[in-house]
Amino acid sequence: MSEVTLSFGPDEYKKLFPAAYMHKCLANKVRTDSRGIEDARKVQLQTRVIQTAASSCLVKLGKTSVLSAVKLAVGAPAVATPDQGEIAIQVHLSPLCSNRFTLGRPSEEAQSIGSQLTRIIVGSRVVEMESLSIVKGQSAWKLMVDVYSVSHDGNVLDAALISIVAALKTLKLPATSINDVDNVVSIVPDGVATPLRVEHDTYATSFVVVDGVVLIDPNSEEEDMSSAAFSISYTTEGQLCGMHKAGGSTVMPDVLEQCMLIAKQNAVALARLVSRAL
Repeated sequence: MSEVTLSFGPDEYKKLFPAAYMHKCLANKVRTDSRGIEDARKVQLQTRVIQTAASSCLVKLGKTSVLSAVKLAVGAPAVATPDQGEIAIQVHLSPLCSNRFTLGRPSEEAQSIGSQLTRIIVGSRVVEMESLSIVKGQSAWKLMVDVYSVSHDGNVLDAALISIVAALKTLKLPATSINDVDNVVSIVPDGVATPLRVEHDTYATSFVVVDGVVLIDPNSEEEDMSSAAFSISYTTEGQLCGMHKAGGSTVMPDVLEQCMLIAKQNAVALARLVSRAL
């Protein structure tokens, strides 16, 4: 009986043997989406895409698309911070962006990304919370940021942070008036709105390790096959704002140092891109 040799084209081989396909690609210093090992995907953004939101921004990072929309509300400040407003961020990952997600409660990934974004935005003081105060101890602005993943092909965190920062940079706070009798704050429809002051442009750069190779801006396949994943955020002034790594294999100090340098340079490049787009 004669032997039959099966041959597969690149697309078939990739579907049948994804791990082996990625291993071969990385061995040849190319990634499965044809990028070089050190190449990030092209970033595109458009602001003011939702007319009913106070501000909004759509960011495309390769095949990943993220939309951020900001809503405004006036409320009482927290007792512990009577002279500060609040920024609340919620991430939505639905079946529309990827079949890995289901309807119902937010997924662990959505909650994790939301927590990271909040730590970065609030921790690095992208916006000075005191600038959101209207009447100390009585009223302040609350910024509610909804982040929607329109399409998910990896690295939602980086795209979401770009989207949020750009949306905040185009946000204007409406004029307000205060009743002298009961200190009730009212929005003045015809008043002059004040642009929100963004103190620090902060951006994240994410990496994964696959087959011992460090890859910047991972797509979903690379995230799924990685042995370690981590993100590093910097301000454009070069201040380290945060580093997040959720388990996985150990990343050597010299590798981490090189990634920190890349993240610092990437923050400056992203700030220029956002500035040109506004």
